[in-house]
Amino acid sequence: MSSEVRVEGESLVLPSGSPIVLVNLLKFNDIVDLEGSMVDGSVAYADYVSKIERALVDVGGRPVLTAKHGGNLLGNRGELWDELIVVWYPSGEAFQQFADSEICQAHLHLREAALSDSRLMAFTSPRRLGRLTAAVFALTVRLRRR
Repeated sequence: MSSEVRVEGESLVLPSGSPIVLVNLLKFNDIVDLEGSMVDGSVAYADYVSKIERALVDVGGRPVLTAKHGGNLLGNRGELWDELIVVWYPSGEAFQQFADSEICQAHLHLREAALSDSRLMAFTSPRRLGRLTAAVFALTVRLRRR
């Protein structure tokens, strides 16, 4: 069974009831008018996140990873991003509930003002790679070097 997720006029069909991970690639505007104060786009985005985090928690979502972009090793070297944010949701339906929430809708203008460009990519069937997996990987690499 599957469900349709809709955001900003775009839609995607995902497996129903299964966890998803959304990868957000963010490019911030240099200067943003945030309620009368001129601030960096990253500051405006942080304000957006602080206002929508309750809606994320309410649907069972959680940020998994955030990182600054260090450059492109492969692919389009001209496609530069400022930040990556990975968010886990218990299902596509939970994400849709988050995106449609009053809290999210009320503060969407902050996200739009903060960003000059973005990508939102959905990945299904996420699984955690625990310490044991990392240890086995490291051991395998060492043994192959011998």
